[in-house]
Amino acid sequence: MGAALPLLREAEPQVMHSQPEAGNEAISKSLFYSGFHVIVDTNGFPAHPTRYSEHFLMQVKCALAYS
Repeated sequence: MGAALPLLREAEPQVMHSQPEAGNEAISKSLFYSGFHVIVDTNGFPAHPTRYSEHFLMQVKCALAYS
């Protein structure tokens, strides 16, 4: 994509259950976090984990645990 990710603001992640993407049955949930759409697999790992900070990933895992 080329664009650098702006700093993420502190906010509560909102878990949105969604249909799996075509050709990838492992994708089961999406999160909207401070305006970013993060697609995660069934284990709660973002599709592109290197793009997000450790703090952000912890927020994602916490949101999934309570979804």
